[in-house]
Amino acid sequence: MVQRIVTFIVAVIISFVIPLFFVEAWENPLPPLPPVSLTVPTLTTPTIQPAPVPTLQPAPQQPAAAPKARRATATGTIRAQGVTTYMYGTHILVGKDGRTLYALKSDRIRLDQYLGGQVTVSGVLLGGYPVDGGPEYMSVDSISY
Repeated sequence: MVQRIVTFIVAVIISFVIPLFFVEAWENPLPPLPPVSLTVPTLTTPTIQPAPVPTLQPAPQQPAAAPKARRATATGTIRAQGVTTYMYGTHILVGKDGRTLYALKSDRIRLDQYLGGQVTVSGVLLGGYPVDGGPEYMSVDSISY
C-alpha cells in the first residue's frame, strides 16, 4: 500500500511540478549577461641572482692507523655450532666448565676434523663481536692437540 502511495506522489511530481518549472523559466527568461572584458596581465620574469657558493677547504687528512688485530689462544673442546641467538661462526670452543669461550670460523683449517677433541686454538678476534649475548668471534689460523 505504501509503495503505491509513493509511486503516485512521484508520478504527480514528474507530471505537474517539473513542467511548471520549465514553463516559468520559458515565460520569464533571465536577462542576458553584460559583456565581460578580460585583460590578461603581462608576466615579467624576475631576475634571480645566484647566491655565492662558499669554497670549502678540506680538512687535513692524517692516514688512519690500521687497527691492531687482537690475537687470542684458548684451550677447550670444539663442537659444531647449532642454532643460537647470535648466529655467527661454524663451530664453538667450549671450556672445561661447559661455557662457550669463542665462536669459531676458519678459511684455512677444516674444523670438523677436531670435533670433540681437547685442542688449543689460536687466531684473530674479529671486530664487532660479541653480539646478541654471544661469545667473541675468532678466525682460527692454528690448532694444536
